[in-house]
Amino acid sequence: MTTDEDRREAEVRQQTVISHPGECYVEACPGAGKTQTLVRRVILRAAELPPRRGLAVLSFTRSAVDEFKDRYAGESTSLSLGFPHFVGTFDAFLNQFIVLPFGVAGCRDRLTIVDNWENIDISHGRAKAKGRPISLKHFDAITGALHPNHLKRLSPEQVARQADYEAAARRCIQGLGKKGMLSAVSARQVAAEFLKDKERAGALGAALSDRFAEIIVDEAQDCNDDDVLVLEWLRSYGAKLVLVCDPDQAIYGFRKGAADTFPVFKAKLPSLALTGNFRSSKIICTAAATMRTRNNADLAVGDHRDFSSAVQILTYKNTVASKAAVAESFKELMKAAKIEIHAGIVLAHKRSLAERISANLPEPDGSGSRIGRLIDAVIGYHSSGATARQKSSAVRAVIRLLMEIEKFEESEISSLRPLAHDLSLSREFHRKAIEVLDRLSFSCVDQAAATAWLSEAREVISEQTGVGSIGSALPAKNGWAQKLIKTEPTIGIPYATVHEAKGRAYDAVCLAIDAEGDLLLEWRNRASATSEGLRVLYVGLTRARKLAVIAVHEDHKDTLEQILRGCEIAIHADKKTKSGMQKITETVVK
Repeated sequence: MTTDEDRREAEVRQQTVISHPGECYVEACPGAGKTQTLVRRVILRAAELPPRRGLAVLSFTRSAVDEFKDRYAGESTSLSLGFPHFVGTFDAFLNQFIVLPFGVAGCRDRLTIVDNWENIDISHGRAKAKGRPISLKHFDAITGALHPNHLKRLSPEQVARQADYEAAARRCIQGLGKKGMLSAVSARQVAAEFLKDKERAGALGAALSDRFAEIIVDEAQDCNDDDVLVLEWLRSYGAKLVLVCDPDQAIYGFRKGAADTFPVFKAKLPSLALTGNFRSSKIICTAAATMRTRNNADLAVGDHRDFSSAVQILTYKNTVASKAAVAESFKELMKAAKIEIHAGIVLAHKRSLAERISANLPEPDGSGSRIGRLIDAVIGYHSSGATARQKSSAVRAVIRLLMEIEKFEESEISSLRPLAHDLSLSREFHRKAIEVLDRLSFSCVDQAAATAWLSEAREVISEQTGVGSIGSALPAKNGWAQKLIKTEPTIGIPYATVHEAKGRAYDAVCLAIDAEGDLLLEWRNRASATSEGLRVLYVGLTRARKLAVIAVHEDHKDTLEQILRGCEIAIHADKKTKSGMQKITETVVK
């Protein structure tokens, strides 16, 4: 078939999904245009509905939901996605229709649900015993046990008091629950308990079926067994389901995604397929196929099909400077490909690696002194590589700081509960925080400039909080200005974790692979069916339209070259010569 014929066949498959009259299960490869297809299906179906009947569109990440809303806004000029429709995450759907209206037994307070607990520290409670407090976000929201991945970060004193910390965390979680403050994990548990009440669950299931003519679940491969139970419940009361997924992009095993029951459930629905990659070049499609159990490359049918840039391999060492140097090389590659820096992104499984490879400063973690947190927020907000999510994080950090100075309760600061239930208060604090961030610069040339910065910070915070003696509320300890003076204006590249970028696309992607673990071995064995880490890399690489760059530790360069045998690649590495270390580039077409 010719390129035009391939594209027409892919477009016919899209139209089949758009106009399909009932329930269906749709399997789609990366770049198949599933978001655009779902948008057009929603526009078509919504126009046919009677008043007060709507459609629900669910996904598992805010970025995927935002992408749908953006695409919808670009396609539809008249139809609103407000009531009676619903567009949001799976959790938001459960919270809006189950958790918040029905509440928790024994709690009369209006519920507040937070993703995780920040700014609440847990002490072991033993007098005269050593051991620094541990943030509540590092404890399981149900059991109070410390997360396994945090155990290795404990000091010897904290290890000795682990049982005391966990007991204190359980008491804190229970106390928050009595006030109506729940973590997202606890809210899920509340929803699961509600569905066991057959009478109430039956009445609600019937009501939701009457309201929503169709419930669309995007990224359905990320359903866990609890999600499947919810879908079974909805369908048992007449809800019509449209499930869209790519099994190779299942990357939420940490929340028990990739349900054992999903294959049986999806078999109950008519099956359709979206094939043809409208996003990526043939070179990128070929490279991505090496990560899957099925080795046939997706057919590139989009505008960038013939973009000729090879997959670029960059190497790094285990030093901050070496990782930051990758960003400079990535910029040069984007420039050569005539891609603007803002159209590229650095992706990694771990945020810390993405930060380093993109030459950005680490994001604030909400800990440390007030002045330290303020400096972190200002630097993060003004960084040229900051994404919208990272800027929002900086704004929230300043909001919490202002609330702390205005003496809100610790639990209210962590959950932002007062703002969640008072729109005018929320707007006021967002205005205050942005005023603070806009007034303060993010670097100083010397200590004198830093002292002037501190005076400005105290003045603007005093104006926004109404607190007069701001010096005691915003004290400066020895060495407070070190980060401020050392910080230069950054020209870092936008970055994100792969999970945050899911559902998005970029002209250029630099995928950073952690030096630890057996990912390259799993890649060589095409173990995508059993390796979630490899599927994370697959999702990251398939975000790229034109240019794909892979950053790998120098010790793993040869292994990666072997894996990509048969792909067009260009290897950039340091080579020792008589005159010293030189950067070399070797283009390989195998």
